[in-house]
Amino acid sequence: MKKVLIYFIVFLALAFLVFYMGRNLIVERSVEAGGEYALGVETSLASAEVGLTHGRCELNKYKIDNPEGFEQEEFLTINKFVFDIEAGSIFDEVVVIDSLIIDGLVLNLEQIDANGNYVQILNHIKELDMGESSDSERKLIVRKALLSELTLNTAVTIMGKKQHEGSSSIDGFELTNIGGNDGMTVSQLSAFLVKTLINKSLSSGKFPTNLSGEVDKLKDKGKDLIEDGVNNLLNK
Repeated sequence: MKKVLIYFIVFLALAFLVFYMGRNLIVERSVEAGGEYALGVETSLASAEVGLTHGRCELNKYKIDNPEGFEQEEFLTINKFVFDIEAGSIFDEVVVIDSLIIDGLVLNLEQIDANGNYVQILNHIKELDMGESSDSERKLIVRKALLSELTLNTAVTIMGKKQHEGSSSIDGFELTNIGGNDGMTVSQLSAFLVKTLINKSLSSGKFPTNLSGEVDKLKDKGKDLIEDGVNNLLNK
């Protein structure tokens, strides 16, 4: 009888572990898939930890890859998300998040001639119909989100020549009532947060966005060099 009880306890412990790990894995895959759909690049999450006895969830080391053709490996990295979920809503169709802390943000903005990595991300979001979602998808409402200081790395290359490279920081800020009354899917929330960070960075004045003049100057300079080279060859 004692041996049967021990086996039963071990079985319950293993079942509990499988359930816990399975739930964490489901959250991890949902976050990655939602981000990839919304942004058009690969994403990865190191781990998800969903609390069993309270409405707390942590996502660790979230990475959004840079579009192809740019120098940095990642477009955006976030060290940690911490969710405090309203009691009783974690299994509802609309999950209410009382507070969300987003910590350790690093954004890499790159411009190569007229092509910007942030432009590719924004264009992908724009091409999707992010306003609609399946009725079967669970939605999220975030009452308050606190975003920590953002590290902004910037680089501009025009016609193969590095015109600007720098690193700066943007103060943390707060967002409220994300998702309104109806909520957002994981994809919609991913797109919203990334667009907010890009807009915040571009409006900070710490990344040069008016590059058309510089491009024209370099084109004219290149044209002059080509003409000088041709003239030298003809005069030999």
